[in-house]
Amino acid sequence: MKSTGLIRQIDPLGRVVLPTAWRRALGYEPGMYVELFAQGEDIIIKKRRDACFFCNSEEDVQMVLGKPICGECLNQIRNQKESSKDEMIDKLGITQTKDELNEEPDEVIVYSEEDLK
Repeated sequence: MKSTGLIRQIDPLGRVVLPTAWRRALGYEPGMYVELFAQGEDIIIKKRRDACFFCNSEEDVQMVLGKPICGECLNQIRNQKESSKDEMIDKLGITQTKDELNEEPDEVIVYSEEDLK
């Protein structure tokens, strides 16, 4: 790994501050989630990419009723017979009505850290 000459101290809680210029240049915003990976003796930090709840696709993912769902799966849900929709609704643990599922989302839904696990 290429050395940049930048040295940071790990605080007593295990935190490291990333330089502001790096965060801005790479699009890391305050409050966003990151993924941490161990590779040998190194720690890799990557932006968290939402993956579809059903197929794990990272393309065209949007939050629908608090769950990340890709456009293809969302279209499949909308086109399924009512019984199949009910199965998917049960899998998601959704309490909204079927009519609400067929509406286009008009707001961003914020979800908790537990939803990301």
